[in-house]
Amino acid sequence: MEQNKKYFAFISYSHDDEEWAKWLQHEFEHYHLPVPPPVTINPESFPDKFHPIFRDIYELSGGELNPQITDALKSSTNLIVICSPNSAKSN
Repeated sequence: MEQNKKYFAFISYSHDDEEWAKWLQHEFEHYHLPVPPPVTINPESFPDKFHPIFRDIYELSGGELNPQITDALKSSTNLIVICSPNSAKSN
């Protein structure tokens, strides 16, 4: 993970998909690599953990983001977007 980043990832999702987001966050935060990465991958560039994951549990609505959300987004190495029929209908 980049040195100046607080979160491994930021999960963006429709609140109708909250159960999927919770599941995905849990899976990332508790995942352990089964074997070392292949020799072709620089081990120093490969993360040793996939957490913490930021998932807004209160209010991620369209429009202007509050400062805490904006800060978490800027402090995340990766962005994960859960795309679903619910998110396509979201305002």
